[in-house]
Amino acid sequence: MSSSVSTPPEAAAPAGSKLAAWHRLAAVTVLGFASGLPLALTGQALQAWLSLEGLDVATIGFLSLVGLPYTFKFLWAPLMDRFEPPWLGRRRGWLVLTQLALAGLLLLLADTSPTGALRSFALLAVAVAFASASQDIVVDAYRTDLLQPRERGIGSSLNVLGYRLAMIVSGGIALIWTDPANLAHGGFGWSWPQVYRLMAALMAAAAVGSALLLPRLARSTAPRSVARHDLVGFVAVLAAVALGVLLTDRIATPAARALLAPLFAGSTLAPALQSKWAELLALLAGIAFTLPLAGWAARRARFETLLSGRSEE
Repeated sequence: MSSSVSTPPEAAAPAGSKLAAWHRLAAVTVLGFASGLPLALTGQALQAWLSLEGLDVATIGFLSLVGLPYTFKFLWAPLMDRFEPPWLGRRRGWLVLTQLALAGLLLLLADTSPTGALRSFALLAVAVAFASASQDIVVDAYRTDLLQPRERGIGSSLNVLGYRLAMIVSGGIALIWTDPANLAHGGFGWSWPQVYRLMAALMAAAAVGSALLLPRLARSTAPRSVARHDLVGFVAVLAAVALGVLLTDRIATPAARALLAPLFAGSTLAPALQSKWAELLALLAGIAFTLPLAGWAARRARFETLLSGRSEE
Protein backbone atom coordinates (compact mmCIF):
# COMPACT_ATOMS: atom_id res chain seq x y z
CA MET A 1 0.00 0.00 0.00
CA SER A 2 2.82 2.40 0.82
CA SER A 3 4.27 1.89 -2.66
CA SER A 4 1.19 3.56 -4.18
CA VAL A 5 2.00 6.88 -2.50
CA SER A 6 4.43 8.91 -4.60
CA THR A 7 6.85 11.39 -3.07
CA PRO A 8 6.30 15.00 -4.24
CA PRO A 9 9.01 16.07 -6.71
CA GLU A 10 9.99 18.97 -4.47
CA ALA A 11 10.62 16.65 -1.53
CA ALA A 12 12.62 14.24 -3.66
CA ALA A 13 14.75 16.95 -5.25
CA PRO A 14 18.46 16.78 -4.47
CA ALA A 15 20.11 19.48 -2.37
CA GLY A 16 21.69 21.01 -5.45
CA SER A 17 18.28 21.55 -7.06
CA LYS A 18 16.96 23.21 -3.91
CA LEU A 19 20.02 25.44 -3.78
CA ALA A 20 19.45 26.41 -7.43
CA ALA A 21 15.81 27.21 -6.65
CA TRP A 22 16.84 29.44 -3.74
CA HIS A 23 19.37 31.12 -6.05
CA ARG A 24 16.64 31.85 -8.60
CA LEU A 25 14.26 33.25 -5.98
CA ALA A 26 16.98 35.38 -4.40
CA ALA A 27 17.88 36.72 -7.85
CA VAL A 28 14.33 37.87 -8.65
CA THR A 29 14.07 39.51 -5.20
CA VAL A 30 17.26 41.50 -5.73
CA LEU A 31 16.19 42.41 -9.27
CA GLY A 32 12.87 43.63 -7.85
CA PHE A 33 14.86 45.93 -5.55
CA ALA A 34 16.96 47.22 -8.47
CA SER A 35 13.79 47.74 -10.51
CA GLY A 36 11.97 49.68 -7.79
CA LEU A 37 14.86 51.91 -6.72
CA PRO A 38 14.72 54.45 -9.59
CA LEU A 39 10.92 54.82 -9.54
CA ALA A 40 10.70 57.24 -6.60
CA LEU A 41 13.76 59.10 -7.91
CA THR A 42 11.61 60.41 -10.76
CA GLY A 43 8.50 60.70 -8.58
CA GLN A 44 8.14 61.29 -4.85
CA ALA A 45 11.82 61.95 -4.10
CA LEU A 46 12.21 64.23 -7.12
CA GLN A 47 9.18 66.27 -6.08
CA ALA A 48 10.58 66.63 -2.55
CA TRP A 49 13.91 67.82 -3.95
CA LEU A 50 12.22 70.38 -6.20
CA SER A 51 10.10 71.60 -3.30
CA LEU A 52 13.19 72.06 -1.15
CA GLU A 53 14.80 74.06 -3.97
CA GLY A 54 11.84 76.45 -3.88
CA LEU A 55 10.17 75.62 -7.19
CA ASP A 56 6.49 76.51 -7.40
CA VAL A 57 3.85 73.82 -7.04
CA ALA A 58 2.67 74.16 -10.64
CA THR A 59 6.18 73.47 -12.00
CA ILE A 60 6.60 70.50 -9.67
CA GLY A 61 3.25 69.10 -10.80
CA PHE A 62 4.18 69.54 -14.45
CA LEU A 63 7.52 67.78 -13.92
CA SER A 64 5.67 64.75 -12.59
CA LEU A 65 5.10 63.98 -16.29
CA VAL A 66 8.73 62.89 -16.60
CA GLY A 67 7.44 59.42 -15.68
CA LEU A 68 5.64 59.02 -19.03
CA PRO A 69 8.23 56.53 -20.37
CA TYR A 70 6.80 53.95 -17.97
CA THR A 71 3.49 54.23 -19.85
CA PHE A 72 4.96 53.90 -23.34
CA LYS A 73 7.64 51.27 -22.75
CA PHE A 74 5.72 48.88 -25.02
CA LEU A 75 7.11 50.86 -27.95
CA TRP A 76 10.69 49.66 -27.45
CA ALA A 77 10.12 46.48 -25.43
CA PRO A 78 9.97 44.32 -28.60
CA LEU A 79 13.29 45.74 -29.76
CA MET A 80 15.01 44.71 -26.52
CA ASP A 81 13.58 41.24 -27.02
CA ARG A 82 14.73 41.12 -30.64
CA PHE A 83 18.39 42.13 -30.27
CA GLU A 84 21.03 40.56 -28.06
CA PRO A 85 24.00 42.52 -26.65
CA PRO A 86 27.36 40.97 -27.60
CA TRP A 87 28.11 39.81 -24.04
CA LEU A 88 26.19 38.03 -21.26
CA GLY A 89 23.19 37.06 -23.38
CA ARG A 90 19.95 38.81 -24.22
CA ARG A 91 18.53 39.19 -20.70
CA ARG A 92 21.59 39.70 -18.53
CA GLY A 93 23.27 41.83 -21.18
CA TRP A 94 20.38 44.29 -21.30
CA LEU A 95 20.15 44.26 -17.50
CA VAL A 96 23.78 45.32 -17.13
CA LEU A 97 23.45 47.99 -19.83
CA THR A 98 20.30 49.55 -18.37
CA GLN A 99 21.66 49.48 -14.82
CA LEU A 100 24.93 51.12 -15.87
CA ALA A 101 22.92 53.72 -17.79
CA LEU A 102 20.86 54.42 -14.67
CA ALA A 103 24.00 54.82 -12.57
CA GLY A 104 25.46 57.34 -15.02
CA LEU A 105 22.22 59.29 -15.47
CA LEU A 106 21.62 59.54 -11.72
CA LEU A 107 25.13 60.93 -11.29
CA LEU A 108 24.45 63.53 -13.97
CA LEU A 109 21.11 64.39 -12.36
CA ALA A 110 22.82 64.84 -8.99
CA ASP A 111 25.21 67.37 -10.56
CA THR A 112 22.48 69.37 -12.31
CA SER A 113 20.73 72.26 -10.58
CA PRO A 114 16.92 72.14 -10.86
CA THR A 115 16.77 75.93 -10.46
CA GLY A 116 19.73 76.92 -12.64
CA ALA A 117 19.16 74.43 -15.46
CA LEU A 118 15.56 73.31 -15.21
CA ARG A 119 15.22 72.14 -18.81
CA SER A 120 18.37 70.01 -18.65
CA PHE A 121 17.26 68.68 -15.29
CA ALA A 122 13.87 67.67 -16.71
CA LEU A 123 15.47 65.97 -19.75
CA LEU A 124 17.80 63.99 -17.50
CA ALA A 125 14.85 62.96 -15.33
CA VAL A 126 13.04 61.72 -18.45
CA ALA A 127 16.18 59.79 -19.44
CA VAL A 128 16.28 58.18 -15.97
CA ALA A 129 12.63 57.17 -16.33
CA PHE A 130 13.36 55.75 -19.81
CA ALA A 131 16.30 53.67 -18.54
CA SER A 132 14.28 52.56 -15.52
CA ALA A 133 11.33 51.48 -17.68
CA SER A 134 13.77 49.61 -19.92
CA GLN A 135 15.19 47.82 -16.88
CA ASP A 136 11.64 46.85 -15.87
CA ILE A 137 11.11 45.29 -19.31
CA VAL A 138 14.19 43.11 -18.98
CA VAL A 139 13.54 42.17 -15.34
CA ASP A 140 10.07 40.91 -16.25
CA ALA A 141 11.40 38.92 -19.21
CA TYR A 142 14.32 37.49 -17.24
CA ARG A 143 12.04 36.43 -14.37
CA THR A 144 9.70 34.67 -16.80
CA ASP A 145 12.57 32.82 -18.47
CA LEU A 146 14.35 31.95 -15.23
CA LEU A 147 11.66 30.58 -12.95
CA GLN A 148 10.10 27.15 -13.16
CA PRO A 149 6.28 27.20 -13.55
CA ARG A 150 5.77 26.17 -9.91
CA GLU A 151 8.08 29.00 -8.76
CA ARG A 152 6.41 31.84 -10.62
CA GLY A 153 3.82 32.64 -7.94
CA ILE A 154 6.30 33.00 -5.09
CA GLY A 155 8.81 34.55 -7.49
CA SER A 156 6.35 37.28 -8.48
CA SER A 157 5.62 37.98 -4.80
CA LEU A 158 9.32 38.21 -3.92
CA ASN A 159 9.91 40.48 -6.89
CA VAL A 160 7.19 42.84 -5.63
CA LEU A 161 8.67 42.63 -2.12
CA GLY A 162 12.05 43.77 -3.42
CA TYR A 163 10.35 46.49 -5.48
CA ARG A 164 8.48 47.85 -2.46
CA LEU A 165 11.54 47.75 -0.22
CA ALA A 166 13.47 49.76 -2.79
CA MET A 167 10.68 52.36 -2.95
CA ILE A 168 10.85 52.68 0.84
CA VAL A 169 14.58 53.34 0.59
CA SER A 170 14.51 55.83 -2.30
CA GLY A 171 11.12 57.39 -1.53
CA GLY A 172 10.83 57.12 2.24
CA ILE A 173 14.17 56.80 4.01
CA ALA A 174 15.67 59.32 1.59
CA LEU A 175 13.14 61.90 2.81
CA ILE A 176 14.30 61.29 6.38
CA TRP A 177 17.95 61.69 5.40
CA THR A 178 17.27 65.01 3.65
CA ASP A 179 14.92 66.51 6.24
CA PRO A 180 16.29 70.01 7.00
CA ALA A 181 15.20 69.54 10.63
CA ASN A 182 18.05 67.04 11.05
CA LEU A 183 20.68 69.68 10.41
CA ALA A 184 18.75 72.31 12.34
CA HIS A 185 19.03 70.19 15.48
CA GLY A 186 22.64 69.20 14.91
CA GLY A 187 21.82 65.75 13.59
CA PHE A 188 22.81 63.75 10.53
CA GLY A 189 21.60 65.12 7.22
CA TRP A 190 22.27 64.66 3.52
CA SER A 191 21.63 66.85 0.53
CA TRP A 192 19.53 65.53 -2.35
CA PRO A 193 22.54 65.37 -4.70
CA GLN A 194 24.27 63.14 -2.13
CA VAL A 195 21.22 60.86 -2.02
CA TYR A 196 21.16 60.58 -5.82
CA ARG A 197 24.88 59.76 -5.87
CA LEU A 198 24.24 56.98 -3.36
CA MET A 199 21.44 55.60 -5.54
CA ALA A 200 23.78 55.76 -8.54
CA ALA A 201 26.32 53.68 -6.58
CA LEU A 202 23.61 51.12 -5.74
CA MET A 203 22.67 50.84 -9.41
CA ALA A 204 26.33 50.36 -10.34
CA ALA A 205 26.54 47.60 -7.72
CA ALA A 206 23.39 46.05 -9.22
CA ALA A 207 25.06 46.03 -12.64
CA VAL A 208 28.09 44.20 -11.22
CA GLY A 209 25.79 41.69 -9.51
CA SER A 210 23.80 41.15 -12.71
CA ALA A 211 27.01 40.45 -14.63
CA LEU A 212 28.58 38.09 -12.11
CA LEU A 213 25.95 36.59 -9.81
CA LEU A 214 22.70 36.08 -11.70
CA PRO A 215 21.80 32.54 -12.82
CA ARG A 216 22.52 31.96 -16.47
CA LEU A 217 19.71 31.18 -18.89
CA ALA A 218 19.67 28.60 -21.63
CA ARG A 219 20.57 30.21 -24.93
CA SER A 220 17.43 31.04 -26.87
CA THR A 221 16.85 30.47 -30.55
CA ALA A 222 17.52 33.31 -32.94
CA PRO A 223 14.54 35.57 -33.66
CA ARG A 224 12.93 35.12 -37.07
CA SER A 225 12.10 38.75 -37.79
CA VAL A 226 14.29 40.80 -40.14
CA ALA A 227 16.78 42.85 -38.14
CA ARG A 228 16.89 45.65 -40.72
CA HIS A 229 13.12 46.11 -40.57
CA ASP A 230 13.23 46.32 -36.78
CA LEU A 231 16.03 48.89 -36.74
CA VAL A 232 14.45 51.01 -39.45
CA GLY A 233 11.09 50.68 -37.74
CA PHE A 234 12.45 51.82 -34.41
CA VAL A 235 14.16 54.81 -36.02
CA ALA A 236 10.89 55.63 -37.79
CA VAL A 237 9.02 55.53 -34.48
CA LEU A 238 11.67 57.77 -32.87
CA ALA A 239 11.39 60.19 -35.79
CA ALA A 240 7.61 60.27 -35.38
CA VAL A 241 8.00 61.00 -31.66
CA ALA A 242 10.56 63.75 -32.39
CA LEU A 243 8.20 65.29 -34.93
CA GLY A 244 5.38 65.11 -32.39
CA VAL A 245 7.52 66.89 -29.78
CA LEU A 246 8.50 69.57 -32.31
CA LEU A 247 4.91 70.18 -33.39
CA THR A 248 3.77 70.26 -29.77
CA ASP A 249 6.37 72.91 -28.95
CA ARG A 250 5.96 75.03 -32.08
CA ILE A 251 2.26 74.68 -32.90
CA ALA A 252 0.24 73.05 -30.13
CA THR A 253 1.61 75.21 -27.31
CA PRO A 254 0.87 78.58 -28.98
CA ALA A 255 -2.52 77.24 -30.12
CA ALA A 256 -3.36 76.12 -26.58
CA ARG A 257 -2.45 79.53 -25.20
CA ALA A 258 -4.62 81.24 -27.78
CA LEU A 259 -7.48 78.84 -27.09
CA LEU A 260 -7.36 79.36 -23.33
CA ALA A 261 -6.76 83.11 -23.45
CA PRO A 262 -10.50 84.01 -23.57
CA LEU A 263 -11.14 81.72 -20.58
CA PHE A 264 -8.38 83.33 -18.55
CA ALA A 265 -9.34 86.90 -19.52
CA GLY A 266 -10.22 88.81 -16.40
CA SER A 267 -9.46 85.84 -14.12
CA THR A 268 -7.36 86.07 -10.99
CA LEU A 269 -5.31 83.02 -11.98
CA ALA A 270 -1.58 83.75 -11.84
CA PRO A 271 0.08 84.10 -15.27
CA ALA A 272 2.54 81.31 -14.42
CA LEU A 273 -0.33 78.95 -13.66
CA GLN A 274 -2.15 79.99 -16.84
CA SER A 275 0.99 79.06 -18.77
CA LYS A 276 1.15 75.64 -17.08
CA TRP A 277 -2.49 74.90 -18.03
CA ALA A 278 -1.72 75.81 -21.63
CA GLU A 279 1.37 73.59 -21.63
CA LEU A 280 -0.63 70.70 -20.20
CA LEU A 281 -3.32 71.06 -22.87
CA ALA A 282 -0.61 71.22 -25.55
CA LEU A 283 1.04 68.10 -24.14
CA LEU A 284 -2.23 66.14 -24.24
CA ALA A 285 -2.83 67.29 -27.81
CA GLY A 286 0.73 66.32 -28.72
CA ILE A 287 0.30 62.81 -27.30
CA ALA A 288 -3.02 62.41 -29.14
CA PHE A 289 -1.21 63.33 -32.38
CA THR A 290 2.07 61.48 -31.78
CA LEU A 291 0.77 58.02 -30.88
CA PRO A 292 -1.18 57.47 -34.14
CA LEU A 293 1.74 58.96 -36.07
CA ALA A 294 4.16 56.51 -34.41
CA GLY A 295 1.82 53.61 -35.19
CA TRP A 296 1.61 54.67 -38.82
CA ALA A 297 5.41 54.98 -39.01
CA ALA A 298 5.84 51.50 -37.49
CA ARG A 299 3.52 49.98 -40.10
CA ARG A 300 5.17 51.78 -43.01
CA ALA A 301 8.66 50.71 -41.86
CA ARG A 302 7.49 47.14 -41.10
CA PHE A 303 8.57 47.21 -37.46
CA GLU A 304 7.71 43.52 -37.11
CA THR A 305 8.49 42.91 -33.43
CA LEU A 306 6.29 45.83 -32.39
CA LEU A 307 3.43 45.04 -34.75
CA SER A 308 3.38 41.34 -33.91
CA GLY A 309 3.11 42.13 -30.18
CA ARG A 310 5.08 39.04 -29.18
CA SER A 311 8.59 37.65 -28.95
CA GLU A 312 9.93 35.64 -31.86
CA GLU A 313 12.12 33.41 -29.72
